Amino acid sequence: MKTITFFLPYIWIVQLIFHSAVYASPTYKFAVVPKSLNNDFFDVVRMGCEGKAKELGNVECVYVGSLEENATEQAQIVRGLVQNASVDGIAISVINTEVANEVIGEAIAANIPVITFDSDAPESQRLAFIGTDNEAFGDELGKVLLQLDPEGGRAGKFGIISGAGPNLALRVSGLRKRLHTQKSDWKEVDYSPKFSLDRIDIALAQMYEYANDPDIRAIIPVGGWPMYN
Repeated sequence: MKTITFFLPYIWIVQLIFHSAVYASPTYKFAVVPKSLNNDFFDVVRMGCEGKAKELGNVECVYVGSLEENATEQAQIVRGLVQNASVDGIAISVINTEVANEVIGEAIAANIPVITFDSDAPESQRLAFIGTDNEAFGDELGKVLLQLDPEGGRAGKFGIISGAGPNLALRVSGLRKRLHTQKSDWKEVDYSPKFSLDRIDIALAQMYEYANDPDIRAIIPVGGWPMYN
């Protein structure tokens, strides 16, 4: 049930930019730009976009991004959509806020509405953000760890698996704050967090690396990559 709760908002992402104008013109084209195309999580977003476009009939979903996470390439893709005036709206999952702020501003200046999803750029000119409260997400991870082992034991060390994007940084921050606030004995190993680049194979390898460290009692992924396989 919790998985459905997290995913449903992303299936509905395109509705926010569809319904405002869909009946005013015979055809509309909306772009969804994920962090990468090799992340199974964003396949759910693509299915939602394409499904809603098919339902509406007069809308085309343009799902476009780089294969691997790359903030510069993501900005180039958005900039190309803007310069070609090829879409009526853009939804973007932000990799780097500074890079995204600039290109979102260019889109808004060209009268192309932009929303962010999953990962936000709150200081940009985006019109809305759809996604998780990521710091609260990390806080909940910390709560669960403390429920499983409140003290951390004699050697209560943990390792974090993360990835690119401000959303994941907020999850890590929320987790650390919770453990610090509770004044637990849990300690983060000095080579944490590890960054998976949103790749399942890398995340799994990092899980095994942590598991082979005798000092580590808990492994905490702030994304779902290790669980997809």
